[in-house]
Amino acid sequence: MKPDTFRFIPFSLVLITAAVAQETTPVAPAEPPAVPEQPPAVNPTADLAGAAEKLAAATSYAWSQTTSFGGNFGDRTTTGKKGSGGYLLITMPGRDQEIQVLSRKDKVAMLREGTWVVPNAEGEEQGPGRWIARMVQNLREPVTGAKDLVSKVTEVKIENSTYQGKLDETAAKELMSFRGFGRRGGGGGQGGGGGTPPEITGAGGTVTFTITDGVLTGYETTLTGKMTFNGEERDVNRTTKVSFTGVGSTTFDIPEAAAGLLAE
Repeated sequence: MKPDTFRFIPFSLVLITAAVAQETTPVAPAEPPAVPEQPPAVNPTADLAGAAEKLAAATSYAWSQTTSFGGNFGDRTTTGKKGSGGYLLITMPGRDQEIQVLSRKDKVAMLREGTWVVPNAEGEEQGPGRWIARMVQNLREPVTGAKDLVSKVTEVKIENSTYQGKLDETAAKELMSFRGFGRRGGGGGQGGGGGTPPEITGAGGTVTFTITDGVLTGYETTLTGKMTFNGEERDVNRTTKVSFTGVGSTTFDIPEAAAGLLAE
């Protein structure tokens, strides 16, 4: 029986040796899971600045600007087009009839009683005529106002595909004094007659921007505060909505008589 017993010893040793080898053979560590590529950091302010620059670089566009003053003042809507050569053709509400303006660079002409003329605020008597002339002279391309807003808005957040931010008191005061929306700085205050501008307190505001395909296509501002006229304090709640359309495809006829007045 002894020979049969020893006959199975080598096979047992083989099994034991194989088991020990399995336990001692190093196992390669598993590769860590691939880290997904991170999207670029969201920077709403940079997005707005880039979208405004793209609009400014456009050779043409049309726009509409509606301001609501609240109370019994009603809405006031100004429309315009930017075309080749940097011409701006603007139609704005007047006291008795619409005012049509053609401007280019720092020159401007307005249609008065069927005739194109160069407005001269200093040549007008004190009153509506001087105010209109000064307002027309102070017109500027609306995208300039949009870029100013982008530079002044704070706490920008993206909500429902729009960009929303706040205006501090200084920025809100400037806009509330009619120096922001489509006008150059100055202009003699609220009445445009060179008097002391009204006192503004508690000013604040919000702005909502809309971007389409990387281009600024509109914005809406809401301004609140108090303004004092001749010792009487009034609440201000003003909303201005501006929309841009036909970017790069807007065309219009330039009045020859007006263009001649703007020739260099």
